[in-house]
Amino acid sequence: MQSIPPIPYRTYLHHESDGVLVYSANNVLLLVGVGQPVANDHHMWFSALDALYSRWPQGIGVLFCATSTARPSDRANRELVMRNLRHPAVRAIGCAVLGSGFVPAAVRSVLSTVLIGLPAPSKVFGEVPPCAEWLVKQLTGLREVTVNHHALARTVLEIVDGRLADQVRWTGT
Repeated sequence: MQSIPPIPYRTYLHHESDGVLVYSANNVLLLVGVGQPVANDHHMWFSALDALYSRWPQGIGVLFCATSTARPSDRANRELVMRNLRHPAVRAIGCAVLGSGFVPAAVRSVLSTVLIGLPAPSKVFGEVPPCAEWLVKQLTGLREVTVNHHALARTVLEIVDGRLADQVRWTGT
């Protein structure tokens, strides 16, 4: 088994709720769906995009990971999701819908359709590592990309497993 390098950058927690966890790792916004998101979750996500954009003017990537407990936004909040995905900072969107079987496969299919037409390239995966690798490749044209896809995948998986607490700094945004 290949050794995964340590996280080579600080990971920041921007927001956590019963619906979504919002982290950042350099110029990548990490969203982990863990339940039913509410409007405030989407507003906090937008605030985190703005904060990252001020630090990374070349643009940022968004990696969304839906766990088995994640639930879709309600109709009113879907507009907020699409607004966030059209943020001028977003250069690429990678989505990992975890799980096997009919329901996760259907969610991946629907999500792929929803992402069509966004200004940034997007792709949906069934696992985090290929999603992180694709996202980092999409960002390699930016001057300031400093994320390693192995470490990025490890970060997301540690967020999902709840093992990242001792490595995270709270930003308050």
